[in-house]
Amino acid sequence: MIWLQFAIVLGAAAGSLSLVTIQSECTQPTPQKNESLPEKLKKFPESYKVSGVISSLTNKTAASIVELAKPGQLSTIISDRNASLHWISMGTDQKFLHNETSGKCSASTESPLSTYALLSAVSKNPSSLPTLVSDLVDFSKNAQGVFKDSRFVAGVEGVRWVACVNGTNGTGNLQVEVVFAGDSDQSLKPPSPAFDNPLLLSLRIAEFGNFSDNTTVKSQLSVEFDSYSVVSTDSDYMFWPPRGVVCDGWKEDKIPLNVTDPFNAVVQYVDEKKVQTESTLYYSPAEQMVVVSGARRGDVVPFINEQGVPAEASSVVHDFSKGYEYSLDSSRCVRLSALPNNTADVLSSPEGVLSLGPVERLLFASDLKFGHYGQLPAASGRMMDMYRAVDSKTNDVVEALFDGNQLASYATYKLVNGLPVLSSYMRLAEVPSEVVPSLRGRIRSCFIQTSSAFNENNTFTFEVKSKSVKDVYSYGAETVSSALASALAQVAPINPFRVRVFYDTGADKSLRVFFSIDEKTDVKPSVVPKYNYTEEVSSSALLEKLNATISQGDWKFSVPTADKKQEDWVVAAKSLSRYAPPSPSGSTYSGYTGGAMFVLGVFALLLGVAIGAGSVFFITKRQRISTLAYQVFE
Repeated sequence: MIWLQFAIVLGAAAGSLSLVTIQSECTQPTPQKNESLPEKLKKFPESYKVSGVISSLTNKTAASIVELAKPGQLSTIISDRNASLHWISMGTDQKFLHNETSGKCSASTESPLSTYALLSAVSKNPSSLPTLVSDLVDFSKNAQGVFKDSRFVAGVEGVRWVACVNGTNGTGNLQVEVVFAGDSDQSLKPPSPAFDNPLLLSLRIAEFGNFSDNTTVKSQLSVEFDSYSVVSTDSDYMFWPPRGVVCDGWKEDKIPLNVTDPFNAVVQYVDEKKVQTESTLYYSPAEQMVVVSGARRGDVVPFINEQGVPAEASSVVHDFSKGYEYSLDSSRCVRLSALPNNTADVLSSPEGVLSLGPVERLLFASDLKFGHYGQLPAASGRMMDMYRAVDSKTNDVVEALFDGNQLASYATYKLVNGLPVLSSYMRLAEVPSEVVPSLRGRIRSCFIQTSSAFNENNTFTFEVKSKSVKDVYSYGAETVSSALASALAQVAPINPFRVRVFYDTGADKSLRVFFSIDEKTDVKPSVVPKYNYTEEVSSSALLEKLNATISQGDWKFSVPTADKKQEDWVVAAKSLSRYAPPSPSGSTYSGYTGGAMFVLGVFALLLGVAIGAGSVFFITKRQRISTLAYQVFE
């Protein structure tokens, strides 16, 4: 890499940045024999990184240039003391210019080198450095150039070639000077094995008013190349706009979001003040449930973007199967209310029917239009796909990273003086968890608390064949209870959350099921597709139908197994009965009760005291024992 180090120190200092004026070498007659540049100069690998310096005597400016290429992509950055411009090309249909100083990025049709007018003398379309070099070689075939001598550029000795255009004493006369590393055995080889000599080292173009007078230089441009290498993975970011930048006209792409059902993620959120909070999002189209637990952002429940939820509620459940919202704390139901129609997870039809929206609405603003902005390596070494969009309401930039089709994180950038500043960051980690079963007990209590009707004697029992309490807990008590509640809702229309179940062992060690059916809640739900609140029946109406069914024979309900199959549990025919707790007045206990024994003990104590006192009285009178006995028992 020796010549790369020289390139930065010597090439720029001794060449471009010194702005040495080109001396006219076109005063001699035009040579009869043309010596053109070698065709091998045109050879560039598909993937390359070239850097150099462009200087202009006329404007007294110098700019660095870095160009990177790989199949289908081209990136060119030209920077001076005042601005940095970044051209990005992806194929032929997407070309953009990002002003890194102002932050503006938009579609562009101009090529990076087209702003340097003198280059048009040797290249009609200098869209890239390989194009410029190729056009320069073609130019040399008709320019009557000659090889002069050797020159050092960036620490490398090269062959110097000079050509004169319009080589007469007139205006618009151009002198073109090219220095390239020769391909002889004596030439210093480039450090990168992807390149080989000959390689272009410098290009100088000067416009003279009169070739015979060096004081008539109108303009002068110098391009020197100091590094040829291949593109490393560390440079991949240079093929895209920097983080938080969205370009006008960028091709729209659909994000590859494909979540599991259920989707359960722990979300860590860091705001612009670096305050970290954590929330859990549960989303299940199969269960028609959305659950958000954990920290809020101000008074807003995240993801569903809902305000007005009771402050003591730690979880908010949206039940799209029944049209209710359940606000829960860690041990109870805080509030039962109709499902709101203005949260991010809700879709509302013109008729007012509410349904579950796609999960994208919970994670992103609904009107975001994303574009694919390349890949970034993750800590695991995997490549993450990056998508960006502008929130039209806030003008913030949203940037999402995907690991395949799984959302890994997303960040929000605010524009400050046109430049993106990281405002918040959110990381998602999917976690397997049974969320809804852990909430069902508290959800049931919502319906108990909100029903004005109450039947004190609404507990019933039946026997389940070939099952035991052990089987219930093997399958999961909540799983069995939910399966039974759903089956009862098929007998007559009720909300399954009105059913409460517990278990015991029958006389023959069979499973005895106790269940209660609460009355219909007074809280009316929102209208949803598959549930009609007005059709719900009372507990007595359900039990009449259930009794009629079980009286005629066995009744079955299906319980899901661990492998997602269904197993029938059989309720014995004619086993349904109302549960009546034993009455204290109906006791048939044989023997003395504790209270009776207490009374008897007190009586015996009093009798003993009386006998003792009488004995003392008679003995003190010195009466005979036989007489004493007679008096006592007389």
